[in-house]
Amino acid sequence: ATVRVINPGIEVVKSANPTTIYSGNVVTYSYTVRNTGNSTLNTVTISDDKCSPVTFVSGDANNNQQMEVTETWIYRCTTSLTVDTTNTVTVNAKDESGGNVTDTDTAVVNVINPGINVDKQTTVTTVASGTVVTYTYAVTNSGDDPLTSVRVTDDKCSPVTYVNGDTNSNSRLDLTEVWNYTCAT
Repeated sequence: ATVRVINPGIEVVKSANPTTIYSGNVVTYSYTVRNTGNSTLNTVTISDDKCSPVTFVSGDANNNQQMEVTETWIYRCTTSLTVDTTNTVTVNAKDESGGNVTDTDTAVVNVINPGINVDKQTTVTTVASGTVVTYTYAVTNSGDDPLTSVRVTDDKCSPVTYVNGDTNSNSRLDLTEVWNYTCAT
């Protein structure tokens, strides 16, 4: 008699699209589940700790709700995010003998929460007509990601001129920087 050795296995691969979004925007997770063993799997369940419901898309070629060795099942889940998120998908199934197989995978989504703050100051509050007033502006990044194309304008003073603050000279307002500007009128 021939003895068949069952080597069950399952694999899940998770991806996010897009991998960078603005706060409140939607991300779609895709999950590819493969039977990596040599026996049919039953009772396949999949869950994501940060996205629900995870829905079956395709892959059960004969619609028998059993994952044959040659099948790859695809699932999806869509959600909106407001903070950087690393989430985990878990897939479970039973092999022909009733044993459990499981696998996990993670995906990271960078959620951009932009913010900018400007503090306008002057050394005088009352001046005689014709006196030159100098304004200073301190610009900081109150968000969680660097900002580019920073421009300061003033409806009563022009031009507003950059003085200093880009400490690493990368033309991005980083979270730890204070960019200083001045304008005289």
